[in-house]
Amino acid sequence: MAAERDLLAIIKAQHASRALTILLVTHTLQIPLNFCGRILLLAGGSVVGATPQELTSTQKLDEIYGTPFWRMEQHGMRWIAPKAGS
Repeated sequence: MAAERDLLAIIKAQHASRALTILLVTHTLQIPLNFCGRILLLAGGSVVGATPQELTSTQKLDEIYGTPFWRMEQHGMRWIAPKAGS
């Protein structure tokens, strides 16, 4: 967790100081949900764009992957995971 936090701090500093577009590739949604402005998802050979707000406040993620997800916001952080048994 500390290494992840340090990496995010470096990325945020570089983005702020140079107005860069940064491409982050990950298998988890927690970092993009909380630190990115736009998210591209790969689903069934297609690329689908969404904002973190769309993924946490709508059923868009459920529709993209055909499975229900639970959503939680705590202490200003967004969390999403597939529902158990789905």
